[in-house]
Amino acid sequence: MEAAGSGRDLAETVNARQGTRIADAWSIMADQPNILLILSDQMVAALTGAYGHPVVETPNLDRLVETGVRYDAAYTAFPLCAPGRACLMTGRHASEIGA
Repeated sequence: MEAAGSGRDLAETVNARQGTRIADAWSIMADQPNILLILSDQMVAALTGAYGHPVVETPNLDRLVETGVRYDAAYTAFPLCAPGRACLMTGRHASEIGA
């Protein structure tokens, strides 16, 4: 028999608390929208089938455009790739995050 406050008691307590936290997290996530943002990087949109190019074949991008949303005009918070992505992911300006 183990003494009160033993490692086993502590492990059972931690597991019970984590189970509660996981259940809470799942209930919170169920209330959140499920959004998947797909970006194609460093390409010319006019050179895709989705924009009607007669030679270039881009079947996966074409399918995404047909079943999703195509944005024909976009804005980036920073004209370079990595800082622009950082701004998009954080929702903050490059000067605020040191990008």
